[in-house]
This record gives sequence, C-alpha cells and structure tokens, in this order.
Amino acid sequence: EFQTASSSSSAAAMGEGAADKSQITGPQPAYYLYPRDRLVDHCRKAPTCKVGRGLKNGGNTCFFNSVMQALTHTAPLQSLFLSGEHIASCKARKEGGFCALCLFESHAKEALTSPSRAPFAPKPLLSRLKELGGKQMRLGRQEDAHEFLIQFLDACHRSALKPVKDKNSEVPLEVQRTTSIHQLFGGYLRSQVLCLTCKSESNVFDPFMDLSLEVNQASSVERALEGFTKSEKLCGQNRYRCKHCQAHRDATKQFTIATAPPLLTIQLKRFECCFGQRGKINKNVSFKLDLDLARFTSHPDQEAKYRLYAVIVHRGHSARSGHYIAFARHPSTDKWYEFDDEAVRPVPVQEVLRQQAYLLFYQKKSLPPPVPSGPEVEKKKKAGPSSPASESESTLAPEDCSRARQEKRRASALESPEPEPSPDGPAAKARKLAEQEAQQQQQQQQ
Repeated sequence: EFQTASSSSSAAAMGEGAADKSQITGPQPAYYLYPRDRLVDHCRKAPTCKVGRGLKNGGNTCFFNSVMQALTHTAPLQSLFLSGEHIASCKARKEGGFCALCLFESHAKEALTSPSRAPFAPKPLLSRLKELGGKQMRLGRQEDAHEFLIQFLDACHRSALKPVKDKNSEVPLEVQRTTSIHQLFGGYLRSQVLCLTCKSESNVFDPFMDLSLEVNQASSVERALEGFTKSEKLCGQNRYRCKHCQAHRDATKQFTIATAPPLLTIQLKRFECCFGQRGKINKNVSFKLDLDLARFTSHPDQEAKYRLYAVIVHRGHSARSGHYIAFARHPSTDKWYEFDDEAVRPVPVQEVLRQQAYLLFYQKKSLPPPVPSGPEVEKKKKAGPSSPASESESTLAPEDCSRARQEKRRASALESPEPEPSPDGPAAKARKLAEQEAQQQQQQQQ
C-alpha cells in the first residue's frame, strides 16, 4: 500500500555508499507498466472542458466531495479519463468486476462533460466507500479528507495493478509502482546517514504518495520543508553503528526527496492527538502559487519547479467535526473556483492564498523527455502511433525488446542475402591478379 512520507516513516535498506544513480534518485524499475511516453503526454496537455459540477452532500460527505473536486481538476487525470483509454481496455469492467479507476473515470466525465450544470449525487462512488476509502469509513460520519485521499489513490492503483498480478504474481515492487496513478503521484524519499569519522554513507529509500509536514514551528510551506529536510546529529546514546568502522560513531541523518513526482501533494499536519482527542492547529501557514523544490531534493542542481492547482481547507476545530471545501484551478482557463458541496463559484487567486490550507496540490512545470520502454516501442513501429494499448500490456523489460530487434535484423539479413560480386568487377580482377602472382612464386621455388 501507499505510504505517506514523514520524518518518522520506516523504509527498507537499499545499500550503502554507492555513487550510482539509484543512490540519488531511488530504485529504478526494469520496465514500466504504464508507458512513460504516454504519461508524459498526459502531463503536458491542458484538456478543454467545462469546470466541474457541484456535488450533493450525502450526509457528512464534504470530506469526500472536496477530495473528488481536487482530483477531478487534476489536468493529467482529466487528459487520461477524457481520452477513455482505461475503460476501453479494462478487463474487470468487461467481466462485470469492481474497478476503482473505471468508477473514477465515469465520475470525471459526468462532472466535466455533461450538458447539465446542476449539482449531482456521486452515488456510484459513495456506494463503494469502504472499497475506495478503507473498511473503517462509514457513510454519515465525518472522515479525514487526507486519509480518504490516500486510500482512494491506493484503490485506483490496485485496480490498475490487478490484471498484471493476475498474469504474474512475482512482479518486482519497483515495477508495481509504475502504474499510471503511482507514476503521477508517487516518489521516493531518501534517508541518508553520514558517518562523521569515515564519511561513508548509508542510503535508505521510502516510497511516498504525499509529504506530511509539521506546522507547529513553521510559518510557511518553505519553512516546513526546511524542517522536514533538516540534518539531525546522531550522538551520545543515539550514536550510529557504522559498518565500515565496525564501531559506534557520531553521524548525521537527513531526509531529502530522491524522486519528485509529477504531482506533489502536501499535507499540513493540523490535527494532533491530545488526551485521546484530535485537536486542530488553527494558524496561518503561508503558501505560494509557485514552489521550487530543488533545494529539498537529493540533487539540488536539477530543476524541480511546481505550480499550485488545488487546495483543500478544513473549517472547524477538530478532525471529526467541521466542514471541508476545495479550491481548484481550471487547467485551460487558469481561473480559480471554490467548490463547497453543491455550490461552485469563481474566486480571485488572492482569496485562495489567504486560506488556512490542509492539503496542497502542485503539478511539476516541466518533465524530462520520455524514454519509451517495453513492448510499446515495437507495437508503435508495427501498428503506428495511434494503436491503443492497455496499462497492463507493457510487461517486457527493455533488454527483451533489444534482443527482439537484433533477431529481427538477423532474420532480415537471411531473407535478403547480399548479391554475389560481378565476375568482371574490380574485386574479381584483384583476386585473379593475386592468384597469378601466387602461382609464379610457387614455380620459382620449384
């Protein structure tokens, strides 16, 4: 399941001191389940569609409505769902099974493309709340929007992964994290321990779907990120057992973002437990439209600039009471809207930036050029760029494709042998002259 990155999260060790790429950016998959070139394509598009319709409150479902509005106005998801590519290729849907992605796609189309602009009730999703938000969630009870967000994305990820695992139960973890949902929202956090005696490094990587930031001592998102990535000294009773020194040594420990996802979600930790109750930190934590994440990553020399596209706000004094609303930016018009259950209204961006945000949604401004891998490359060569392919089709490693291309070239060479040289050509004359010289040398020796 997805994990939230926080300074207290645990991870599996990935090795020590290596200077290779994986020690900077995190584990690298051997291949991608969802083609990387198509994902980058969806990230670069700004779909032309209407602003989403309001959602009726089904009884304390504002937590659900606010999350669905933020996700429905996520540009790459709009591009993905409005293309219809998932439903068209979904095996579970054809067999009458459950698929969270199909439900989400149908909801997005109803919200964005319906001729009616009236609010509607998202009954198909709410009727499967336990499957989408976790077994502990109940209709009619106020729930945590952040908890529902993570559980819902996990349900979508598992739906995309299921047909792949049905075919091959031993898909590597790094590859499992290459579904469309995990590639969009997921990244890696690096925890690095540096021995102050021998300077050896130990790197541990943890997958995350969002960053949870402490706000008690932070006045802004940047300050909260500084606290999140601040270097901590391990000394005294907390000294680090260095494998190279074979002894306990003073060391430093630091969290940085190894892989920054295309879509970055930030939770400002406003709810805290006190005497069994979850109280709320009501304070202003400033945030900006643009966020430069570079200095908080494991490779600060690489560009990591983000643009705000949605905000979820909780109004109230505890996690189990109050009211959630969402603000979202229209991808093609750049205008901001407030979504308060059934009510949808345009708002100036200054009003958005004045909010006491609980969840912040950012999209990366630029992505590296895609490097297609897996059988998608061969399919495009044979069927053309418009050939549809499902998420579960890209299951071969790049080296297998390379081997296939080599075999194809050899087969082509056998089918089209080189023409024999002409008896009157220059090569034939040279061979004849060489044979005459060899005969003369033999006669002289005799």
